[in-house]
Amino acid sequence: MTRKKKDREKAKKRTLRLKIIIPIIVVVVIVLLSAVFFLFQREDESDTEEEQLKQEITELQEEFGDEAGMTVEENDPPQDPKSAEANISEIPGYIQKAGSDTENSNMAGMTFPYQIPDSSLQILSAGQYTGPFVEAGEDTPVSNVMSLVVKNTGSQMVEYAEIELSAGEGETVLFKISALPAGTSMMVQESQQKEYSADTTYTYSGATEALAAEEKTLQEDSLQITGEDGKITIKNLTDSDMDKVYVCYKTISDGGVYLGGIAYRVSVEDLKSGEEKSIESGHYLQGYSSILFAETASSEAY
Repeated sequence: MTRKKKDREKAKKRTLRLKIIIPIIVVVVIVLLSAVFFLFQREDESDTEEEQLKQEITELQEEFGDEAGMTVEENDPPQDPKSAEANISEIPGYIQKAGSDTENSNMAGMTFPYQIPDSSLQILSAGQYTGPFVEAGEDTPVSNVMSLVVKNTGSQMVEYAEIELSAGEGETVLFKISALPAGTSMMVQESQQKEYSADTTYTYSGATEALAAEEKTLQEDSLQITGEDGKITIKNLTDSDMDKVYVCYKTISDGGVYLGGIAYRVSVEDLKSGEEKSIESGHYLQGYSSILFAETASSEAY
């Protein structure tokens, strides 16, 4: 084979290799460019999503924060009402319509704080609440439900009470209270989720009240009670078996009040000496719940 013929063969081989390599390079370049474009696009989308989230947060703060004291920021757990005075302006979701610092309210014949006749209960404020409706135990979201801030000014726990206000034209609003310790306050929601109306004149109609016959405690000499999210643990510290142990707790809110008139009760049975048992407590949230008292019984107490 002549030299010229060899050179032509080499040239053909180089041309063939180039025909194979060049498309591969082109494909690789296209893939790389597509990847870079995708990354930049995702970054733009992330920026857009972040901006949208910020906008939503801002809108929530504008809608609820200024008007009702609600924020979307993570705060420290609220102070237990047993060691705090009610600070009505700090109650999340609550808007006061009548209180000691309001004028021309539609609560006829009631000067705040309003001491209910022949009762330990004092109404500190009346208004509306937006947030979870806790009174039925289901935490359904509600808006503008009429609510009262009520304080137990007596020396005994109020085990149960009802406060009724007339709302004109044969209508009434009813507030139910359970387990309110002496000296503490709660924000209680209207039991049927009736909304507050600025066009309605409310007047005090009546109240019923049942006080604890004896002081209720945690029985710390007999029981060790601890709580964590969704669970309460009870230990029998005595030398005797216990047929049944009841524990009562309430949800606490910012503003130095209990959230809702409702009280939650859980129980364990057949607690042997030295034994420890845990029970699911769906509404118990560490830092946002307060265990009020415990009772032991050999038969049903409630």
